[in-house]
Amino acid sequence: MGEINVGYLKNGMVLASDLADPFGRYLIGRGTAIEARHIRIMKMWGVTSADIEGMDQEHAVREEFLNIDPDLLPKIQAHVDSLFSVPADDDDKHGALEEIKRLCVLRLAQQIDFGALKLAKLMEEDKKKYYFKASKIPQQEKIIPPRDLVDNSVRLSSFPDIYHRIVSIINDTRGSAARLAEVVGNDPGLSATLLKIVNSAFYGLPSKVGSIIRAISLIGNNELSALVMGISVIRYFKNIPPGIVEMKKFWMHSVAAGVFARLLAHHKAGLSEDDLFIAGLLHDIGRLVIFKAFPKTAAFAIQTSLNQRVPLFQVEREVFNYDHAEVAGLLLEKWNFPKSLQQIIKCHHTPLDCQKPVEAAILLLADVLASAMRFGSSGNYFIPPLDKKTWDVLELSPSVLMPCIQQFDRQVEEVLNIFHLDPDSNIKR
Repeated sequence: MGEINVGYLKNGMVLASDLADPFGRYLIGRGTAIEARHIRIMKMWGVTSADIEGMDQEHAVREEFLNIDPDLLPKIQAHVDSLFSVPADDDDKHGALEEIKRLCVLRLAQQIDFGALKLAKLMEEDKKKYYFKASKIPQQEKIIPPRDLVDNSVRLSSFPDIYHRIVSIINDTRGSAARLAEVVGNDPGLSATLLKIVNSAFYGLPSKVGSIIRAISLIGNNELSALVMGISVIRYFKNIPPGIVEMKKFWMHSVAAGVFARLLAHHKAGLSEDDLFIAGLLHDIGRLVIFKAFPKTAAFAIQTSLNQRVPLFQVEREVFNYDHAEVAGLLLEKWNFPKSLQQIIKCHHTPLDCQKPVEAAILLLADVLASAMRFGSSGNYFIPPLDKKTWDVLELSPSVLMPCIQQFDRQVEEVLNIFHLDPDSNIKR
């Protein structure tokens, strides 16, 4: 008997003990032979694992891997291993990291089985997304401190006024939903995007919402301001000229991290799912500032990351003496965004240094999952490291990861369509 992740459950498996939801409410009795409807019930009620007679997690994983072409499996595993940072020692190895690797292997095998891309072609195209020719640090770009970088960027020094107007109304004791709706309604594009999000699977509301004032009453003022913040940032950066990053792929990765962060936050009581979505959406915007100010040096950093096989944020620290997370924190400070959001994003590669370590750790895990699923790209080829101490801060079971990925698949396409970020047709997820 043993706990098995819900994603590995099959029809006919027998429950070894009564199954309850995360709040302890009885769902399915011991001895029940699992059917498809039971698995749907588990997912509906947030159950991530079940105790199964005569089987444990490792056994279930081995059975799943038996479906993969034995000639391809070692090649897929080698490719997946190459995407992860090597742990400094055995203390950095943990069950969650191994589960993420297994899920990557299964995802890649599924892509090949469905004929989306042959393995060699998939690996080649994956690498091309991050390849830039740069053999040495360009001498013509003078690197300046991060605060000067943000302060000296006149175009970046102010944020769209509508966000601040909304925040002002929310903070005003005399503010009202009608006043908020009026301000949002003055921006037709913003109104349309908000209604699309609220009516999407992302929120899963029981009936269609036809007005902004109704949307506000359902999702709340804080959630509204968070969504406006995210929408405004995407609109704000949309005209960055093409260079070392393709903006569609950049925002695909950012949206993916946002969706994963929101799904993970659902498993931790007391966290704002919408705030974590926005944190995911904005976690790499510091890179856009760096790319724009120092395009040649940034290209060198990306190539160095590939050559030395280390995550890009670590190379950024060597080349610039700071990384994109620090720049993002200063930019959000300049825009007067909430301090908690500034902190979480600034520390998403060092969650244990954050005043809100759980939120920062969720953001890092969301970044890891988005990168591991190869969903878009912000310039980083290798998957950011997730050490054991950071994982332990979350107090989550690795069994939450597969359900999160399954839910992600159902939600992310709709969110991308809302932001007009349709993924490339030749890449199947």
